[in-house]
Amino acid sequence: MYKIEIDGTDYEVVPEVAALLQAVSEERDEMREALIWCGGCTVFGPGGQAREGWIRIVQPLLELEKQQK
Repeated sequence: MYKIEIDGTDYEVVPEVAALLQAVSEERDEMREALIWCGGCTVFGPGGQAREGWIRIVQPLLELEKQQK
């Protein structure tokens, strides 16, 4: 069994679950980084074609992620 910590709570999991959780965590970090880079593009900025979607969907997700770290 492996011990992992999620939101301050320790869990014991089988190795396959630990590997899956690690992979998901790494993918989430990569997606977060990609979204941050996208935020610098003018299409997401004020007056940009994708601004409404950025404000409604992406920005809240990034803020939530920041609060959880």
